[in-house]
Amino acid sequence: MKVEAGYPHVEGEYGIKLDDIPFNAVSLIVGGSGKELRVLFNRRNFLVRDAIDPGCRMDATVRDDGQLSLYLVTRVHKDKHPDFFAGHFVTAALEHFKQNGVVISHFRARWLEDSDNYLEFVNNRSSLSMSSIDAARNTWTGRLMCGLGFSDVDSPRLFFHNDSIPYVEIIFSKPGE
Repeated sequence: MKVEAGYPHVEGEYGIKLDDIPFNAVSLIVGGSGKELRVLFNRRNFLVRDAIDPGCRMDATVRDDGQLSLYLVTRVHKDKHPDFFAGHFVTAALEHFKQNGVVISHFRARWLEDSDNYLEFVNNRSSLSMSSIDAARNTWTGRLMCGLGFSDVDSPRLFFHNDSIPYVEIIFSKPGE
């Protein structure tokens, strides 16, 4: 596999050596920290999960309609996973999809009420009096996606999961697409 895209890796300390991961197979690898990771890289999936705590994971998937989905959980019990770097992961995933001829038209973000992005979005709206679009662009995900060329933002919408848990949904796309 060719993707490296600047993903951090220092043997015995942190990170993931992406160029050693087989294509189209679920594999068990050892991260730079020594932790075991389960990975799956194929044409439309770029998935990494902690083998002991699978709740700690970084998943990138592209649907047939070009929608990028990300599920990034790099902290469990307040401790950051030593091999997981979400921003670098997203950049590496986009490079992986590009190398495999997968076109990404948009990214749909869904932020639950306890997520960092949701809290930052709400703070941007209430404390900083930003419009909903500017508030979305100025979250961690918004800054990352805008920096990667997905700078058009549809008006964020508020929904309720199971009629009680609020979440915000936003679509980021490339201008003119």
